[in-house]
Parts: sequence; structure tokens; C-alpha cells
Amino acid sequence: WAGGEVDGLVLDARPAQQPLEVWLGGQAPAALARAGRLGDGWLPGAITIAAAVAGRDAVDRAAAAAGREISREHFGINVSYTLADVLPDLPPARANVDVRDVVVAGAAPLRDCLRRWIDAGFTKFVVRPISPPADWTAELEALATTVLDLQT
Repeated sequence: WAGGEVDGLVLDARPAQQPLEVWLGGQAPAALARAGRLGDGWLPGAITIAAAVAGRDAVDRAAAAAGREISREHFGINVSYTLADVLPDLPPARANVDVRDVVVAGAAPLRDCLRRWIDAGFTKFVVRPISPPADWTAELEALATTVLDLQT
């Protein structure tokens, strides 16, 4: 890719939102600084609540150093889940992080997890199953029944 052109790519519609927001992820110090300096929001994954709160503080400090402020409504989290009551064997989420601390098993624990994130001040959630469900409609209906009323 050079000069802003990609052969064969056609964009039929531009995003309606102007300006388009750019949310960044990442947990390394450079990623946190970049999110604060350039991003409109921060959305990490595979992170504990305590580490995310510390990360949000680092993003806020970087934004302030750049003469910016990121809205409290622009801090979110990717939450991986299974509606099964037991997690299957999964590889480690990342070094020094137990996968059971960042992946939720069961409907009630998922709901409790999202409440803890809300209580910690996070407002946007990408909630995704750890593996593709056999029936997406049934999965989304079950997910909606479990957590949709938490939406404000």
C-alpha cells in the first residue's frame, strides 16, 4: 500500500460519524501513551480490572501531557466469555495473567463480571464468545437475556 491507494478496493460509503473516532488498544507503556496522545478511546482485552484501571490512568496522563482529555465514556474492554459453566482448556491469555481472570464462564458470572467493570468506570464492552457458536441467533438471544438490561 502506497500513496493511500489499494488496487481493487472500493469504498461505497463513508462513515456517517464525523469526525470518525479512533479507539486504540494495547497495554504496553508505548501503547498507553499513544492512546492518550492520539486516540479517542481505549479498548484493551485480556486484562484484569486492576491493570485496566492503571492503564486508564496512564492513558489519562498521556492525554493531559498532550493537552487533551479523553471522555470518561470512551474507556471500554473486550470481554471473552462462554455461556457454558466451565471454561475449556485455554492457552494463557498473556504472561503472568491467569486465563480465568480474563475469560468468563457462565451467564451469571458474565453478568457479575460486567457489573464489576461498570463499577470500575468502564462504559463500553465488546462481548465475544471464545469460540464461534453453532447458532449465532440463539447465542445472541441468550447473551441479550443475560446482560442487555445492564445497558444504560
